[in-house]
Amino acid sequence: MAKELRIYPRIGIARLGNHPDSFFLSPEVADIGPLELTADGSITAVTAHRADGQVRRQGARFRVYEVDSDASGAITQFREITADEAEIEWHVELANQKAAAGRFRSEDTPEDDDIKRNPGVDSDKLIIRPQFPGIAGKDQFAAATNAGQFKGQDVYLGELRTDGKGRLIVLGGRGQSASVPAGKPIGDEVNPSGNDFANNEFWHDDVSDGPVSATVKLPGMPAIELKDAWVIVAPPDFAPYTLGVVTLYDVAYDAAVRNGHLAASAEPSFKRDILPILKAVSNYRWVSNFSFWETFPMNWSELGSKANNALRQEARSKLDQVAGGLIANLSFTRTQRRWLNLWRDGTFVEDFAAADVPGSINPEGLDRASLTQGVGGGFFPGIEAGIITTYTELYQAPFRITREPFEHDGRAWAPSPGFLTRNMACPWQADFWECKWQGPDSIWWPAQRPLHVRRSENQATKIEWDRGIGAHRDLVEHAMDLGFISKRIAGNDGVFETERALIEV
Repeated sequence: MAKELRIYPRIGIARLGNHPDSFFLSPEVADIGPLELTADGSITAVTAHRADGQVRRQGARFRVYEVDSDASGAITQFREITADEAEIEWHVELANQKAAAGRFRSEDTPEDDDIKRNPGVDSDKLIIRPQFPGIAGKDQFAAATNAGQFKGQDVYLGELRTDGKGRLIVLGGRGQSASVPAGKPIGDEVNPSGNDFANNEFWHDDVSDGPVSATVKLPGMPAIELKDAWVIVAPPDFAPYTLGVVTLYDVAYDAAVRNGHLAASAEPSFKRDILPILKAVSNYRWVSNFSFWETFPMNWSELGSKANNALRQEARSKLDQVAGGLIANLSFTRTQRRWLNLWRDGTFVEDFAAADVPGSINPEGLDRASLTQGVGGGFFPGIEAGIITTYTELYQAPFRITREPFEHDGRAWAPSPGFLTRNMACPWQADFWECKWQGPDSIWWPAQRPLHVRRSENQATKIEWDRGIGAHRDLVEHAMDLGFISKRIAGNDGVFETERALIEV
């Protein structure tokens, strides 16, 4: 097939932080986590999520690649196009539509068409949509030329930068959530309109999303317009080294398979397709005090062997308990279920002992690393994006958000800046507070929203991650003071709470 220019990752995830300047980068290679931006472009894992006591923002970095693909759509060759050889001008549109949306009801009704979050208020007063100029060249900075506003008050949704190669970096808001006028009820505080974990009248936050485009001019060639990426600005990931058993990558990959854009392998690779699920479940033991996690099989070499049928059967049964109830509203994708059943029955590639391939940045790897950090269920409503990410109609190509209106189950959707986060909780802290809930045998998102943690490897009993927070409003005020669950020992899978700024009570 002919060479084609594309932007990668096709969906990038930036995250909020209250430090005015310091930031790090979203994951770009599997199993490393967030990255420091180094002067020579090398990959270095983040060692501090705070600077001067404040939370550093996570930037989403985008690149232009020239790719060759085969008939199945798989990339056969690629090379990056940078500002060293081309003129690249980036364009980004960000918006927050949350306050203008209908009330979130459930996964079946992510938006009520009849009852709004802010009834009787014109949407143009509620949608926060700054205007950003194009940005081109190396090591550049661009602020919004017109600030986004909520009910006439300026709301900062972020800024644009480029790195030393002219790649785009999108930085989002600073974690500011508030009501206009100030002091309005939130969550279960008494309010005539019936606030709850997702819907809070008068409130806004500085989450956002929108399309990413580029104009590329190579010497001697006409300019090429690329419109194939999207950015989501989400809340901080307080536990970046524990991942969901179902991620946004799994959801988008399954949509690509169902759309016929990708062909799932007939026999899953144990190392690539099965082991990440098993490790995700086992790592829940670092962020939740459910005893179930301690009973989950963790002998990877045995689980990756066709000889050990009994252990695979046991693990597969336990996985059904996880996605069938332990994690509320969570379901494996159709592709995951097929692969897990094939693995259980002994039809898979035994590659656990294969040598690890050194991490390198490549187009498909950027998609995977970016989306693997996101919650793939339950979408009630979710963290980074909601149930809409499971709609096959959302994707024009693998991991590529359509720019055209579409219909799903009789409801029309019109992609525009802010529509991916439109149905998320407003403000996000209200849902984060509510999802501390842990029933006798069901919890929500422990991998991204920790429940119980340890502060060191010597601490026997886990403690509440959000200790000192007593209500929705407390989390609005102190979310940026909570601890991060980070790696502390090289070669040790354990993660522990660090960098907590909230004073112990």
